[in-house]
Amino acid sequence: LLVPAAAASGADPVPPAAPVTTQAAAPAAGVPVGSLAPGQQVADGSTRLVMQTDGNLVVYAGGAPAWHSRTDGHPGARLVVQGDGNLVVVGPDARPVWDSGTWGLGATDLRLVPGGLSLLLPSGRPVWRDGTWLAATVAAGQDVVPGEPVPSRDRSHRLVLQGDGNLVLYRGAVATWSSRTDGSGADVLRLQADGNLVLLDDGAPVWHTVTAGTAAARLVVQADGNTVLLGATRPVWDSRGATGAAAHHLRAGAVPSWALAVPDRTRQVLRAVPSTRWCSQRWCAVTELWRKASNGTWVQEAAYRSQSGPEGFSPMPRRAGDGTTPSGVYGIATTFSSHATPPGPMPWRRRLPTSTVSGSAAYYNTWIEEPGRTDGTRPSMEYGLWVDFNNARMVPGQGPAPDPRIGSGIFVHTLPATARYIASEGCIAIGERTQMLAVLQWLDPAAQPRVVLGT
Repeated sequence: LLVPAAAASGADPVPPAAPVTTQAAAPAAGVPVGSLAPGQQVADGSTRLVMQTDGNLVVYAGGAPAWHSRTDGHPGARLVVQGDGNLVVVGPDARPVWDSGTWGLGATDLRLVPGGLSLLLPSGRPVWRDGTWLAATVAAGQDVVPGEPVPSRDRSHRLVLQGDGNLVLYRGAVATWSSRTDGSGADVLRLQADGNLVLLDDGAPVWHTVTAGTAAARLVVQADGNTVLLGATRPVWDSRGATGAAAHHLRAGAVPSWALAVPDRTRQVLRAVPSTRWCSQRWCAVTELWRKASNGTWVQEAAYRSQSGPEGFSPMPRRAGDGTTPSGVYGIATTFSSHATPPGPMPWRRRLPTSTVSGSAAYYNTWIEEPGRTDGTRPSMEYGLWVDFNNARMVPGQGPAPDPRIGSGIFVHTLPATARYIASEGCIAIGERTQMLAVLQWLDPAAQPRVVLGT
């Protein structure tokens, strides 16, 4: 019996506590290597793997040693590639004198590659290279398939693509996060070269991290249980939502219940609902962007950490000033920006220092310019949209009269960095200004978008 030796120590990186373009995975390369007897070797061009007669397993590159097992002094030792994925140098007394620490991973494809030695899973993803344990990492161009979990370095956590299509992070036997894609048929998780992490069902995307263009190069399952997608200088997505990046993309298998309440001609929905993903207060929310596909199914394209009113969402009838965000389906009165250029393709109005939505009886729920006012361009109103709640009026006296009993001025807006994760007064606040701008650039007037709140 070959007992796995302790693996070498390693440190985890520590992060802060649109249709998908699919790309193919990189093919496996190198020369296959099996078990080696003393004196045997395998060559790939100028790279050689030698099981030396002194017991040392050595990789030579260009004639110079590039890596070795440090097992000289055990003449007659041999290399064994075990069925559980562990590489073991076995001494002449049949006792292990070195191993790769890759037991239980199912990686039995040992390959000599230019300059080194690599142990691969059946999917082609390396779990070990020249003494470095890589099993906790998925690099750009690599796949994860069912039956090939991604464990943390200390094996306390593992990321698993299940047979039902759900991507699940486990701590022992306890699931701590999932992509919520059970039943989707997803059979491959791929970190694409463009930085997007994508779940695929027979080549078609069913979920992604909305990180295309970030050039994220590594997905790492950390020992603290967080799964982090790392860009060149910082994390761009993580399973705890700490980065503030767009969270996920789901292919809906059935018509969501809220979609029954939107007009059939609507092909874009901004939906804000309660969520405990980032915090547990009543005002914690998520803002989702949904697009109706040509086959009639709804596809979620992004999700952003958000905040509602301090008392959460309330159904109608709502009372003005009750601290809630009104549930329901609404149009968009206008988008806006405090800058001189349009924030996106939707109709827009520039906010000036004097801009406000009036609460007076004469101009209730009407956009006006109020002489002497100076806070119309405050940071929270740099970008946003005005929800057509309670007959929002762009022009005084034009259109049905608002009801002063149920409130006015419901916006989707951002918040300054110093207060980006606090409750709003009743609006929807998206913490990151870049995400609010992305929403405005995503909205398309031809798609006749609607805002769905609280449901």
